[in-house]
Amino acid sequence: MARKKTPPNLQEYAGMMKAFVGLDDRSLVLMSAAWVDDALEIFLKRRMLDDKMVIDKLFGPDRPLGSFSSRINLGYALGHIGKTVWSDLESVREIRNAFAHVRHALTFDDESIKTRSSQLKTNDLIPTPFRNSNESPKGLFSLCTIALIIYFLTLAETTGHPAESRDDAYQMSVNKM
Repeated sequence: MARKKTPPNLQEYAGMMKAFVGLDDRSLVLMSAAWVDDALEIFLKRRMLDDKMVIDKLFGPDRPLGSFSSRINLGYALGHIGKTVWSDLESVREIRNAFAHVRHALTFDDESIKTRSSQLKTNDLIPTPFRNSNESPKGLFSLCTIALIIYFLTLAETTGHPAESRDDAYQMSVNKM
């Protein structure tokens, strides 16, 4: 029986960051991308009505929002994330998929991974002194995923569920008939 996944939070992530140091490239990518995915999911859930039955129908394997890709696109389509974040999430997803679906050892020295890592736009927003010490592809990927995780977990912790459904607007429309 699968263990129920508990939502991530900033305190838990701060404790986990130490575990990321010294990981091989594949482990770092898979763990970091999982944290980004979980943080995005929890952020999206906080932007929805607090209706567990409906949310459970949306999230989970073989559900409409059961994949990292679908959550990325929903967040962007609804205007909850901007183009820069959307682009970086797509790159993180592509890098994760590259590491997850190859049968040989893949590292950040691979040209396709170097190229994708160098295209992460979040790194342009990070202050230069900090960024300059982390300009390797692995460093760029790590900085970007750290920024995304902190961004989504912070928003999730400071954003409440919408107060109610829009039945009131529906009722007003029906009343105009």
